[in-house]
Amino acid sequence: MIHDMVHSELIAVLQNQLTVNQVALLALTFGVISIVLSIIAMIIAVRRTGRGMEEILRKIVLMELERLRIPEAIVEIAEARAPGIKECPHCKSELPLQDIHVICPNCGRLLAASE
Repeated sequence: MIHDMVHSELIAVLQNQLTVNQVALLALTFGVISIVLSIIAMIIAVRRTGRGMEEILRKIVLMELERLRIPEAIVEIAEARAPGIKECPHCKSELPLQDIHVICPNCGRLLAASE
């Protein structure tokens, strides 16, 4: 908008000193410069958007991978520590993941290491 106003004012001032052909050439030059600057601005905007989308997609993929790995890790921990405590010595409730607990999830008491 301001760009167009500057063009029209400049052309109005120069019409008194330039011929019709020179004014047409000047208007054409300003138009080409304006188009080139617009294309450069669009390229920069697309690159920024592309980088942002790439980062978002990377985060989504990493979150999905972590979500898929968590149950596998829990099973591996449970299998690795299978010979430990299987029930709380205080309330006699079964521990869901065997001996990886420090506090019983049912009664809230501390599980001794020797038990």
